[in-house]
Amino acid sequence: PRLATKATAVQASDPIQKAFLQKLHEYNQKSKSGEMGLADAKPNEIKELKDTLAKIDHIFGAAGQDMTQFPTFKFDQPRLVHPHSTINAEYPEETEEFKEDQKAKDNRYILTI
Repeated sequence: PRLATKATAVQASDPIQKAFLQKLHEYNQKSKSGEMGLADAKPNEIKELKDTLAKIDHIFGAAGQDMTQFPTFKFDQPRLVHPHSTINAEYPEETEEFKEDQKAKDNRYILTI
C-alpha cells in the first residue's frame, strides 16, 4: 500500500472522515482568532487558564516567561580545574584519528556467538 506523506495529498473518501477534517479546519481557523489560541473559549475558561499560568509563574519563579512553550536547553562544556591547583587546563577536542583508533580498540572486545 502506498501512503501519502502530506495531509493535503490525502483525499477523504469516507463521509465521516470528510466531516472530521472539516471540523479540524474550522477549529484551526477559530483557534487562530480566539484569545490565547483557544477556540470558542468562555470567559471563565480563559480566566481559569490565566490563573493557572499565574500559579505556575509564582511556584516556579517564571514571571514574564511563556510557560506554554517547550523550553530550550543549552549545555556548555564544563571547565576542568583541579581543586588544589591554580592552573587551568584547556583540553583540545578529540581528533578524527583518536576516534578511529578508539573504534578499533572497542571492536576487538565484541564477542560474536
